[in-house]
Amino acid sequence: MPRPRAPDLRLAGALVLAAALAGAAPGRARAHDPAAGPSLQVVADPPQLVLGRDAGADLRIAVPEDAQDVAVSASAGRVEDVRRSPPGGYSARFLAPAGRVPQVAIVAAIARTPRGIVDGWVAIPCSGQADARVRAAPGAEIALDIAGRRFGPRTAGSDGVAVIPIVVPPGVREAHHGFKPIDLKVPDTPLLHGALERATALADRTERVRVFTWVVAPHGAARRGDAPTYEASRGSVASTERQPGESEAIWTLPPGRAGEERLVVRLPTSPVSRIVLRLETVPGPAAVVAVSFDRDGVVAGAEEGVGLAVRALDTAGNPVRAALAVEAEGAALQDVREPEPGLLLGRLRAPASLGGRTEAVIRASVPGAGVSGTRTLPLLAGPPARAYLTPASAPVRSRQEAVLVLRVADAGGNPVSPEPRVAADRGKVIAVARSGPGTWRVRWTAPDVEAPSLARLVAEAGGVRATAEPVLLPPRPRASVAFAGGGARDLRGSSWVAEAGAALDVAAGPSRVLPLGLEVAWRAEVRALDVASHLGMALLGGGSASRVLSPTLVVRTTASVGAWVTGAAAAPAGRLGIDLGIERRGIAPFVETALLGATGGTDGAFAALTVSAGIRLGVERP
Repeated sequence: MPRPRAPDLRLAGALVLAAALAGAAPGRARAHDPAAGPSLQVVADPPQLVLGRDAGADLRIAVPEDAQDVAVSASAGRVEDVRRSPPGGYSARFLAPAGRVPQVAIVAAIARTPRGIVDGWVAIPCSGQADARVRAAPGAEIALDIAGRRFGPRTAGSDGVAVIPIVVPPGVREAHHGFKPIDLKVPDTPLLHGALERATALADRTERVRVFTWVVAPHGAARRGDAPTYEASRGSVASTERQPGESEAIWTLPPGRAGEERLVVRLPTSPVSRIVLRLETVPGPAAVVAVSFDRDGVVAGAEEGVGLAVRALDTAGNPVRAALAVEAEGAALQDVREPEPGLLLGRLRAPASLGGRTEAVIRASVPGAGVSGTRTLPLLAGPPARAYLTPASAPVRSRQEAVLVLRVADAGGNPVSPEPRVAADRGKVIAVARSGPGTWRVRWTAPDVEAPSLARLVAEAGGVRATAEPVLLPPRPRASVAFAGGGARDLRGSSWVAEAGAALDVAAGPSRVLPLGLEVAWRAEVRALDVASHLGMALLGGGSASRVLSPTLVVRTTASVGAWVTGAAAAPAGRLGIDLGIERRGIAPFVETALLGATGGTDGAFAALTVSAGIRLGVERP
């Protein structure tokens, strides 16, 4: 017999694994839970296929009467036209995989019932066809034995090649020529199929999804003791074997992002047995309204404003498609648009004058879900536009300390707080201390001057400038003497009073003196054509305060108490006066109006309104 050489077996095609569902032993079915009801059964007609000759097989799926739906998948080829078939159950069409590589197609089905999920599966062996090119001596007859079937004989041509059509069942890897084995070079094919109980899960909570896997031997029988491994893109997987060839796992996913999650299932003993199961995680219901800004604050009067984004999110932070509402307090909400459900975009613009507000409040909600959220945004003043330096309310004496107030504001009048610099052309700036938003207290000591003059202080802050010119006065004399005289009308209308007096003023502070006075008054009282004359004297002492209106004009108020003496009698007396004087070179002429009165005496009580003129020597020179 001629000795044939190893054949060149060209089995065309490639194995393509598809997503699958749950199953059981070939041609059988099981329920996940024995209490779930009758098992689901899958039957293929014909039960085996020859690739390249048979287009596919008809599937009959027996399900419980209360099954709500059924999903069918295959590890190779595809399933189509799934439909209910009378009187019960489902039917479908399995289309054989392309190519002619011998393999096993695992077809699985799952159905949902009120009591739980039932599933079943069937393995469909698919034999491959090819032409075996066997080299031998020209004219030799060659036959091959494959899996108990004989193919040939065929005669080798003049080129020494015999072409023998063969059919190779799955799991068979060699032919025999007599007692000699010949490697058919059949590639490895996948032996694994898997499916998820559902295609989607919620992303905002912990989800547990069942995973079903089936493993077959190369020829199609259920494979015992060959457990698959699992690699999840997120979460963990715990697996148990239900029966030979069947495993069930629980894929636990913690809350996280929405999107596609993947579970890779591998068979360690078969490198080509690998499938990828995909699960879509979708957002849960709206639970949070998130408000975000593109800047840290909104500037008063700024045209560009601040970008605003409002999003509806689930508890895991995934965007949710939902209707939104938004409102703002303290800023204008403009250009609001909804590019997609669950997202609002807009701009916030602050008014030029903030009216003392320091933040805007934005409130957003999902009205239909009763979900709301609030966020604040700082309101910021614009750049400095004006400054005010308020001088002391009265002239400042030599070497006296005064406090000025500096205020800085933007164009809308809102306080701004740049760091100021203050300088004085005379005297010394002691300290500049913040006393509030946009406000500083400037402590300044006046220089020593001999005559009335002005000082100039200049403050600069953020590019704006303010000036103040306080009035400077020489030091106050320690004492002065005043002489005055005038007349008065008795307030009761029955007498006239003529008076003359003198006072010694002793300095008691920058603007106050203590006057000690002596006043002599003559009263003429008219009673029914009789004229009674009374000579009295007022001895008074009290206090005085002055206010300089200009470098030469001074207003003084005086209050004195003492005694009114007439003859040997004395009675309590008082005087309240106000005078206006012009002070130049230590001499101050003045005019005074006063109220003089006494409670008794030899001539009885009286009250008189006096008008007098006088002169003050050694006065408090401005």
